[in-house]
Amino acid sequence: MLGLGVYEILFLIPILAGFAIWFAYKSVFKPVYILATIAIASYLGNVFYFMEGAAIPLTLFQVFLFAGIGIIIFDKIRTNDLYLPVTGIDYQLLGFTALVFLSTLYTVNQAEGLQTAVIFFVHVLLIYMYILGTKSVHDVSIIVYALVAISLFLGVYSISDGLLNPEATAINLATGGGRIANRASTTQVDPNVFATQFYLPIAFMSAFILQKKEMFYKVIGTIVLFTLVAGMLSTFSRSGMVAIFFMSLYVMYYYRSVKLLVGGLVVISVLFIAVPAVRDAFMAIALRIVNIFEVTGDDSNFIRLLLIHGGILMFFDSYMLGFGVRSFPIKFIEYYHPDQTVGVTEIHNMFIHILAEFGIIGIILFVWIHFKIFNRAYLNILSVKSINQEILAVSLMGGLIAFNIFYVFYGGMLIDNNYWILIGLVYAQYYHTKSKEESFNEVKIIPSTQ
Repeated sequence: MLGLGVYEILFLIPILAGFAIWFAYKSVFKPVYILATIAIASYLGNVFYFMEGAAIPLTLFQVFLFAGIGIIIFDKIRTNDLYLPVTGIDYQLLGFTALVFLSTLYTVNQAEGLQTAVIFFVHVLLIYMYILGTKSVHDVSIIVYALVAISLFLGVYSISDGLLNPEATAINLATGGGRIANRASTTQVDPNVFATQFYLPIAFMSAFILQKKEMFYKVIGTIVLFTLVAGMLSTFSRSGMVAIFFMSLYVMYYYRSVKLLVGGLVVISVLFIAVPAVRDAFMAIALRIVNIFEVTGDDSNFIRLLLIHGGILMFFDSYMLGFGVRSFPIKFIEYYHPDQTVGVTEIHNMFIHILAEFGIIGIILFVWIHFKIFNRAYLNILSVKSINQEILAVSLMGGLIAFNIFYVFYGGMLIDNNYWILIGLVYAQYYHTKSKEESFNEVKIIPSTQ
């Protein structure tokens, strides 16, 4: 992570100010620029931030998010397009957001609860920002291209830092994959979260390779895809690997093709035989995967079971109403001592998390919202009008599948910028694929005076 002091910031202010003015001017007339930058800044995570040591460090994502809100509002006023889309999940999102804020009144963790509630509200706004800020399906594709590019860069760095690090690989093999040394996290504190940043780019490149007919595109796409996959593997995230596996099955099933699987096995086999560093790295990954099926007292799988059991007890002990946002890590220690979970008190299953903190009402709204999101992604696939639109729609669905499988083994969906940006892209594609009459109903912000 890179923190900047006062003098460094003062030095950069004139340079950044000039660039910001130019960039703002371009973004006003084409808001997709600021939306792509917001997405890139989100993928960069906390690798770069201002005001180091502050209670809430100011990240690039926050800077561009605030700028994006202003630019999109100005664009709507400038074009006299004063309409808000009605997406079909508005009431459900409103209800769930209200429930999250209401629970801050009775949660045992009010400070973190209020922060989480505000973050979730911002993520809901992100969905509408990506609908309003894009003008066409091509704009949505531009954002995905940008995410593929930044993920490729991060993947290359992660491979050298983690997967092909000889010292780390030696430790991994010596410990049988049980304790992974130098797991690449790059832009995130948690390597598991970092792994999720490759989901959408991998899905996009997989669909790109299977859809495109020209050999040139297939070769370039294959190189990019394997770099992205290797970058994800460098995190040694088992939940990430499981998510990628099922996402790949979906893409291959959609195209009725096993070329990705066969090609991948061939490339891996050649590298496994020819390159010792790759062979050692894959042995460490294999050991890591095998450990999924071991349930021992100090294994993460056993800890997950304790966390799930604690969450279920919380659900019933709260009379199925939940204990409130961010209450889980505090209430959990009433059921299990932290020593039993090696200090882990954060839930590793999103559904149990919702049950424990928001109860039966929360889980109904949560499942309802996600059913509609997946339905919208499916309608995108049915509504495509070109090959490029089909690649985009299939990859967005693949990303949704991967994220939701990941959050069966992990927590934090409500505060994951990348996940809610993905949902925004799903709805943006639908909005621009359909005609204005066929897509969403709209509500005029300011009634016409004519």
